[in-house]
Amino acid sequence: MITCGLNTVKVGLGLVYNSKFIKVVGAIAKPLSKKIKN
Repeated sequence: MITCGLNTVKVGLGLVYNSKFIKVVGAIAKPLSKKIKN
């Protein structure tokens, strides 16, 4: 039970980290893609 709980916590933290990372990448990529289009 304890290991299962730890695994779900790890997965949850991983998802939060990934979503933050994706937001940062998106924030960086949007201005770059605008520059490329122009």
